[in-house]
Amino acid sequence: MKILMICSLAKGTGAYLRGSYFAKSLEGLGNEVDYVKSFRRLPLEFYYILSLPYYLFKTLFRKYDAVICLKTFPNATIPSLLKKDTIKIIDIDDLDSGFSKLSKIIEKFQDPFVKYFDLVTVHNDELYKRVTQKLNVPKEKVYRIEQGVRLDIFDKNKYKKKKTNEKTIVYAGHLSRASDLDYILLIFSELSKRYKDLKFNIVGGGVKLEDYKKKARKLGIKKIEFTGYLPPEKVAGQVSQADACIVYYPETEA
Repeated sequence: MKILMICSLAKGTGAYLRGSYFAKSLEGLGNEVDYVKSFRRLPLEFYYILSLPYYLFKTLFRKYDAVICLKTFPNATIPSLLKKDTIKIIDIDDLDSGFSKLSKIIEKFQDPFVKYFDLVTVHNDELYKRVTQKLNVPKEKVYRIEQGVRLDIFDKNKYKKKKTNEKTIVYAGHLSRASDLDYILLIFSELSKRYKDLKFNIVGGGVKLEDYKKKARKLGIKKIEFTGYLPPEKVAGQVSQADACIVYYPETEA
């Protein structure tokens, strides 16, 4: 099957990175995947305006068996829906409007397009309820699927823990507005004063990486390493060396 994939968000975002893993998995199943390369985020949300004609130009005259649109912003949903004789799928992994104070306005631009897709995939019960009840998408068009994990790379037999007197705490995730590590860094700062044998590893890249580095320096956290982006296999290696891992997201409507 020949598949077109379009991500609503800019290159360097967690959504775009997730899409690249998605595309690779589909290729591994024998599909031909054309994942449209985006460009980096622009100030004042100009990205959403300029990317619409860019996506139209890149996709309008190409033929595919299916198109997968990641997220619900019009810059990607409109080009996706304009593909004729194609199965149109939209994947909704969270509510991006939940990260913004302008959530109600953002939803006005996002919500109307979802019902026109042939299939909708969501990843938790709350999204399923929202799509079927608030957006009135028929249940037979909505599929709840689990987020994928490559269990093979987390095989404990592949990694031997290094012997050290330090205790390592690891946070792994894309460093974007969803990560919000400010509170975690404050906690790390206090812990590092009490326990001199603690080391902190922040695994992941993203638009807020440099901001968090500055924050750590300002707080005086000395035993901290920011690895930047790592491929999944190396993330698994980092996790294998941890004495504890942190999974943290702030409470939002997303």
